[in-house]
Amino acid sequence: MTSRASILRADAQFRILHALDRDPRISQRELARALGIGVGSAHKLLCALLGDGLIQRHAACDAVINRRGAYQVTARGAALKKTLARNFLIRRLSEFEALQAEIQDVISDLSAPELGGIRAGVSTALPQQAGAVEFWDADSRRAKGARYEI
Repeated sequence: MTSRASILRADAQFRILHALDRDPRISQRELARALGIGVGSAHKLLCALLGDGLIQRHAACDAVINRRGAYQVTARGAALKKTLARNFLIRRLSEFEALQAEIQDVISDLSAPELGGIRAGVSTALPQQAGAVEFWDADSRRAKGARYEI
């Protein structure tokens, strides 16, 4: 069985590799904010990826001015990212399906007026359409776009 720490580490590696693929010039501060971690943790994770040969750091032409370089995911890093992405999706889809089943079970316990009250509360509490619950990723503190109609 995989430990929670190794799952969290793999998720962090995947999310960093994914972020660097999208924006090689992302700063450590921006990366930390996107991952919902501290700058020191982001630095430590980047150093580990550099040390393992999964990413490379290149000095940018304006690095002297803004002290920002660019990161490049290596071939080895890209191969690992594919494996991590697959595992990430399997785990997250499993969690999502379990959550859907739990929500459906709870919904079956409520009457139509009670559901209407929830719809009204959700529509005023979150900036979205009435009658829809938007799932949030607690790790990144950003909406992931998954919606569940109630």
